[in-house]
Amino acid sequence: EVDFEVMVHTVDETVPAELPAEFAAAYLSKLKADSFPHELKENELLITADTVVIEKGRILGKPNSEREAFDMIKSLSGTTHSVMTAVTMKSAKKRITLEDEAKVTFRFLEEDEIWHYVRRYRPFDKAGSYGIQEWIGFMGVSSIEGSYFTVMGFPQHLVYQQLKSGNSPRDLFPQACTTSTPYSYLKAIQAGFRLAFLLYSLWINSGLKK
Repeated sequence: EVDFEVMVHTVDETVPAELPAEFAAAYLSKLKADSFPHELKENELLITADTVVIEKGRILGKPNSEREAFDMIKSLSGTTHSVMTAVTMKSAKKRITLEDEAKVTFRFLEEDEIWHYVRRYRPFDKAGSYGIQEWIGFMGVSSIEGSYFTVMGFPQHLVYQQLKSGNSPRDLFPQACTTSTPYSYLKAIQAGFRLAFLLYSLWINSGLKK
């Protein structure tokens, strides 16, 4: 297990208009890593992540109003959409990006159910206007193909596997690690190179949201 320190850093998450939707998560994840305001030390590892919701080839971003949130969720009702999450791991010497995709299917949602969720949970900080870990995920999602944690915004299994089996652990996975979310940077101090990096529930306390 690791201890970590949260440091807030804001990034402009604008995606180039010509960029295909399936590449947006990786683009933003790399952008966050490259815009980190401090030079990484030899004993630090930076991890950034981003998640996008894709419906029929278009990116569903974060809603600006209740009406927009309602319309987004209604467009997902009774359909299957993609959720892409990318994670960039960067040290002072190396950078790699991992990607994962999940397919999420919503049952047909009634309008009053959608309004209840929007007005009660106010998902204005969530891509696609929903959080699968919230009420709408419990009662509205009928199936998931892929990792639940990819939909939540941080594919913990990929990060753990990379930390455990990286080709150059001394270059990429040093003793002290710095981890970032879309809104935060987490400094994780780890004893030795054992890489028993248990990434439990990081999104809850650290802003790892879609």
